[in-house]
Amino acid sequence: MKSVALFQYPHIVFEKGQKKLWNPIQRKRLTNRPEERVRLQLIDYLTLLAGWSPHRITTEIPVSLAISDTPNRADILCYDDEFNPRLLIECKAESVRINEKTGQQIGRYNTKIGAPYLMVSNGRTDYFFEVLNGNTKICDQKPGYILPEKEPSESTKSFDYWSHRGFAGHDASPELRKWLHDFLPVFWNDSPTISHLGDPLYLQLAPLSNKLAIDQYYRIFDIQKGSRIAFTFLSTPHGGTRVVGILNQSGHNAGLIVINPELVWSGQSPNSFVYNHQGEQAFDLNAHLSNELFFAMADNQWINRLATLILKLLSK
Repeated sequence: MKSVALFQYPHIVFEKGQKKLWNPIQRKRLTNRPEERVRLQLIDYLTLLAGWSPHRITTEIPVSLAISDTPNRADILCYDDEFNPRLLIECKAESVRINEKTGQQIGRYNTKIGAPYLMVSNGRTDYFFEVLNGNTKICDQKPGYILPEKEPSESTKSFDYWSHRGFAGHDASPELRKWLHDFLPVFWNDSPTISHLGDPLYLQLAPLSNKLAIDQYYRIFDIQKGSRIAFTFLSTPHGGTRVVGILNQSGHNAGLIVINPELVWSGQSPNSFVYNHQGEQAFDLNAHLSNELFFAMADNQWINRLATLILKLLSK
C-alpha cells in the first residue's frame, strides 16, 4: 500500500557545501544515503502526524543473530507509554522493491526485540505485520496505530519547515518568503490542486558546472507524449532558492533550467540558466512570462504554463 511517508521529507543541513541529513532522534548529521532518507521520512511522519513522542523512538538498534557474525541493526523501534517495544520498522531505499517476503528480515530481528507490530517501507510502499502467538500475519490495511492523529501543525507549514527540508533558502526576501510559504505546502503535498504531478521521487543527479547540487526530490509532469518535466525547489548552501526543471524526451534528459526566483522577483537579469547540448546559457525569465504567472498560486495551470515554456526553451 502507498507509504504513509510519501509526502514527508528529511531535515537537511549543509556542511562545507555538502548536503547532509539531520537525525532528530540521534541529534547528529549523517551522510545523505537512500535508506537514511527513508528512515527520516518515517520519523517525521511518526512524530509530526502520528503522535509518537521522539522520546519513545530509537534508531539503529543493535541486534545479534546467531546466523550472522556481522553486527546487525534494526532501523526504527517505537515504544509504548511504558517503554515496551511496540512497533519495529525496517527501512529500504526507494529503489528496493519490497513485498511480503521482505518481512522475513524484520521477523528475524524481532525474535530478539519482541515487538507486536512490524513495518517494512521504502518510502513509497509500506507493508505491515502483526505478531500473534508467535506467528507473523500481514495486515490488509493500515493499522490504527499508524494513522494520523492530527492535521499538520503550523510548524510543519511554516517557512522554516520547508527551509529545513531543503526546498527554500533561509535568506529569502520577505516577498519571496511569503510566496514560498504559500506555494510549497501545496506543491509538496498530495493536493488535488496539482493533480497532474507524479508522487515525489528523489533523483540522484551530478552537480552542475557551477557546483550547484541538484540532487533532490522531484515531481514529474507528463507534458506531452514522449516528453516529461521533473520539477523541484531547492536551497543552496549560501541560503538562496532555486527552481529547477529537467526535460526528459524519449527516456533521455534533453536539458534543464535553473531559475533564481529572487532575481526574477526583483527584475534583475539574467535570472535563469539553460543547460543543454549547446552548453550553459543565461537568460531573463521575465522576457518570457509575467511576474503574475511566475508568482501565482500552485495549481495545474501554473505547472502547465511553466512546463510549456521549459519545453519551448529546451527544445531549440
